Amino acid sequence: DLPNEGDGLAGAVGAKRYEMLRRLRGHVLARAGQRPLLHIIEDLQWADVASMLLLVEIATAVVDAPVMVVATLRTDEPMSRSLDEVIEDVRRSATVVTVPPLGEADIASLLHAAGLGSDPELVTLIRGRTGGNPFFVTELLRWATGDQRGGGHLRDVLADSVPARVSEQVQHRMAHLPGPVAAAVGMAAVIGAEG
Repeated sequence: DLPNEGDGLAGAVGAKRYEMLRRLRGHVLARAGQRPLLHIIEDLQWADVASMLLLVEIATAVVDAPVMVVATLRTDEPMSRSLDEVIEDVRRSATVVTVPPLGEADIASLLHAAGLGSDPELVTLIRGRTGGNPFFVTELLRWATGDQRGGGHLRDVLADSVPARVSEQVQHRMAHLPGPVAAAVGMAAVIGAEG
C-alpha cells in the first residue's frame, strides 16, 4: 500500500532518493497512526537494495511508533556486496534472533501435530535426515501426510523421500555456487555423512 513513488525508488539517487525514502517512511508512520501495523518480510537475501534502504529508514523511525517489522534472512545465501552492506545496516538497528536447528522435542511436537503419532524412532530418523532444519522438517512431514506417499510405509517415506520443495531449494542454492564448490558438494552428497 505504498504510494506509486515507491516504483521509482530503485532508479533514484542522491537527494531524490533521500526525499523519496523520507516520504515513504512518512506514509508508513501515518498508517501506523491510524492503527498498529505488523509487516512480515521473508527472505531479505533476495530483496533489492532500494527496498532495503526503505527498511533502514523505517527501522530508525519505528522506535516510538506502533509498527513491528519481522524479517527473515538466510545467512548462507550469496548476496551482492551492496545488498549485504544495506542488510548489515538493517541488522544494526534491529533485534536479531538466530533460529537454531529444531531439537528432538520440537520435531516430536511437529510429528504429533501432523497426526503421525509420537514414535521416538521416527523423531530420531527425521532429526538425522534433516539436521533439524525447520524447512526440511516441515516439508518432509507435509510430504509424509499428503497424497505424495501413495500409501507407502511411513518410516520408508520419511527415510527415503525428498519433498519437491526441498529439491527445488537445493537446486536453487547449487546453481548459485561456483563450479568447483558445487562439484565438491555433489561429491559430498554422494559419499554421505557416514563416508
